[in-house]
Amino acid sequence: MTSLARRRWANTAVTMLLAGLMLALYELSQLSLEDSQILTGWGLVTLFTVLILFTVRKRLPMLPLPNAAVWLQMHIYAGWLTGLLFLLHTDFEWPTGTLDIWLWGLAVSLWLSGVLGLALTRCLPRLTVSIGPRVLFEAIPMERRRLAEGVKALATASAAETTSTTILDFYRRELHGFFLGPRHAVAHLIGSRRHLRRLQRNIDSLQRYVDEAGRSALDRMAAMVREKDALDHQFATQAALKLWLFVHVPLTWAMVPVIAVHVVLAYAFGVAGR
Repeated sequence: MTSLARRRWANTAVTMLLAGLMLALYELSQLSLEDSQILTGWGLVTLFTVLILFTVRKRLPMLPLPNAAVWLQMHIYAGWLTGLLFLLHTDFEWPTGTLDIWLWGLAVSLWLSGVLGLALTRCLPRLTVSIGPRVLFEAIPMERRRLAEGVKALATASAAETTSTTILDFYRRELHGFFLGPRHAVAHLIGSRRHLRRLQRNIDSLQRYVDEAGRSALDRMAAMVREKDALDHQFATQAALKLWLFVHVPLTWAMVPVIAVHVVLAYAFGVAGR
């Protein structure tokens, strides 16, 4: 077992222990007729503070806080505990009031987006490494343009050199649109390669209709297709992670004022009245 696997097992064990402690305290408060929502509510505020500090840690790396890798692990496991504590706080019931509905919807959306983000950050980097070396997101359009110009020049040159338009016609029919921009985003996110195999089969099927120079051009064209497909994969996976952050982070900050209003109203009309 690797050190990473051992750390994950240890973190999971600690998280399950804390979850068991939460359930025990919740049951004790129920048996003692205490208001369990006060306990779970302040527990949620504490956990949410821990979660939001991860964003602060990334924006202000000079602060004397644990390094980003350690804080990320704290963020992940605190997120699981927050989901459990939220269910206990709501007594596994649907919300009724307007503010509660807003808070419930934001909290569930934030938690689900966190789970989605965890899945994306665990799966997509592995897929990306399997395709080829990482390319900077900002450099992908320039690389795509280079390939598009190269394959167009190759197809045009083959028509001039061989006096046959077979390769040029194929380029116009199959490859021009493929090289124009990102393609097959969903396929790349789920790890499918069917579109690439189809293009390669179509290129291979042309080999019998061209001469030696044409076959050489087709081989270079197939290499460019594979390189473009690898760029599309990089674009799809990196764009998915960036898009996820544009959902998760705003939801996090939207929770702050709603939680504050909820706490004030809870004490003004709930706790203070008892």
